[in-house]
Amino acid sequence: MMFITNNINTLQGIGAGDVLLDMCLNLPHLSRYMRKYQAYMNKKGFSLPGNHAEAHIIRHSLHAVVNDINIVHSVVSLPLLEPLTPSKLEKLSLLTMSCLYCSIANATASSIVGVSNAISPKCTTNAANNASNNQGSNHSQSAKGAEEDYDSLAITVVEKSLEIFGIISNIIKHSTRAGGHILQNHLLIGVWLLVAGLQAQLTVSSFSSSTDKTKEEKGKSPSKARDGTSRINLMKVQQGFGVLSVALASHALTLMSALLDDVAVEAHADAAVPTEPAPLDILAMSSALQRAMTFLQEAPLNHLLFYLATISYRK
Repeated sequence: MMFITNNINTLQGIGAGDVLLDMCLNLPHLSRYMRKYQAYMNKKGFSLPGNHAEAHIIRHSLHAVVNDINIVHSVVSLPLLEPLTPSKLEKLSLLTMSCLYCSIANATASSIVGVSNAISPKCTTNAANNASNNQGSNHSQSAKGAEEDYDSLAITVVEKSLEIFGIISNIIKHSTRAGGHILQNHLLIGVWLLVAGLQAQLTVSSFSSSTDKTKEEKGKSPSKARDGTSRINLMKVQQGFGVLSVALASHALTLMSALLDDVAVEAHADAAVPTEPAPLDILAMSSALQRAMTFLQEAPLNHLLFYLATISYRK
């Protein structure tokens, strides 16, 4: 036990934590999502797959992404991150949110693929029934196996990313050098990103469904093309809203609940209502009400929750 403690102290003394975090921040495939997250922080919009081709590009890189995520998971699991200096906290925040962004992108890709596969099941069935040789049948089975493999890898990305978020949260919570506001800021940035990501995912899925429907309805009269559009779009979004989206939505609601509980703790009769929401900064000094204002203003929350509840009920 003393040998392990001495090794940890030695590694902390030579700055191993910073070196490992810098290495994680430069992982080739995860760094792509890091740049997209930083662009979104600069108000440049969510960069999510918008069609079937873009979704498959993301899914084809899943093996490499999983390797990067596993490296990050291993690094943050090591007891080498103390002391949590401001610089190290900013690195941890960037790394964690980049993993969440990666999860949102992969959940969206899976959603689009799920919607696309549900659009023309009859065509798929007829193609399988009309296979004239074993080679065609084997190719179909191979493609199905590849999709199942991608689905499994996407689940791993989301699970590991949420675990990384939880590990970092616990490290901050139990650190003697990070104040209570640091943990709350960490939760705020996480819920802000997840709420915005889910809203963007539902929008992308609905748009993808509408586009596919428009292609299918070429040649139909305008009156027939208009009938039931919103209902069919909702059904197609529902078909693509799978376990990945459910996991992200559940985590977002958990974080939201924790932040709202913090508002109740700080609330008192003489408290002044803040005029500005909290900044999305891991080091910011903000009140609980300011943090709540930030994520409540990010997306039309009532609409988002109603949409999620409707999809979950229909499933």
